[in-house]
Amino acid sequence: GEAELEIKKALASDPNLALAHAYYAEILMNQGDFGLYDRAAEESKKALDLEPTLLESRRARGIVLLNTQNLEQAVQEFQAAITINKNIADLHLYLGVTYRALGELGLAQESLLASYALNPTNTTALTELSRAFFADGRYAQAAQYAEEAVKVDPSDPRLHGNLGISYYKNNDYAKAIPSLAFSVKGGV
Repeated sequence: GEAELEIKKALASDPNLALAHAYYAEILMNQGDFGLYDRAAEESKKALDLEPTLLESRRARGIVLLNTQNLEQAVQEFQAAITINKNIADLHLYLGVTYRALGELGLAQESLLASYALNPTNTTALTELSRAFFADGRYAQAAQYAEEAVKVDPSDPRLHGNLGISYYKNNDYAKAIPSLAFSVKGGV
């Protein structure tokens, strides 16, 4: 799109712009095309080589590593980015998602709670928190975060589905039914 075109222009005028390489890596990853992952990896490595202390270089590299299932390395990159600036909710979110993928539920919950504290209107952090507690068999806590997500965005049927499943697993069928019905009907 337009952002990609602007990044390419910036890189054509100065191929040593680490920030541009980092953004380009994220743009490529966000396209969801596995064929672009190698190019995204190259761009993120270039950004990191040019400016290893740049938060965006660490973030881009972490995103590439997370999406290519190099989870331990992704943790290192997200931690490095958080060391640069601990007040960015998305960095904690990515770190939490990575820890969850590694099965490190305690660390995942800690990171996701940090993300939620920094951005309490982010339904992604709330949903990931809910799923982390769910995976740990703590269905009441899972429902608590799912409820909070629904409060933030009451029209999202996926959030209602997550809530309904949490209620169901917690044997609260009376609450599960309306949430699941809302989800199945697509939010109507």
